[in-house]
Amino acid sequence: METGEVNVALSMPATQSSTFEKPDNYGATFATDGFVPKRQNGYECTHTRGGFTPWLSIDLQDTFKIKKVVLVNRQDENGERLHDVEVRAGLDGASFSRICGTFKGPSVTGQSVNMLCQKNTFGRFVRAQIVKGRFPEYLSLCEMEIYT
Repeated sequence: METGEVNVALSMPATQSSTFEKPDNYGATFATDGFVPKRQNGYECTHTRGGFTPWLSIDLQDTFKIKKVVLVNRQDENGERLHDVEVRAGLDGASFSRICGTFKGPSVTGQSVNMLCQKNTFGRFVRAQIVKGRFPEYLSLCEMEIYT
């Protein structure tokens, strides 16, 4: 994070395409809690069930000009699961018309993936989604930070 940047995603509502096991263990709200655990199996990270093109979406509660999105990967031996991710922004929760960035990957355990958004990327909702791969896919993030 650079001086003056504000993570507008902190404590904002989040949803995901599905939840592995129980929301108390792997729910979407862990993406905006501001806490990065040392290991995934201690929970505090999101985790979808196996599915096709899993996603995580954050409602910023207002429209912002989004400059950067940071995806903080899980901290255990499954770090390579973060791959082929596309981050998009939209003005409503159903349409994500502005692309912020893509990450081919695969990532490594504990990696933070920084995506600088395209000029004039505005949105209230920001979604990270695995856009291609095999079935089943899992999306697991310890944090999704959104900077304006």
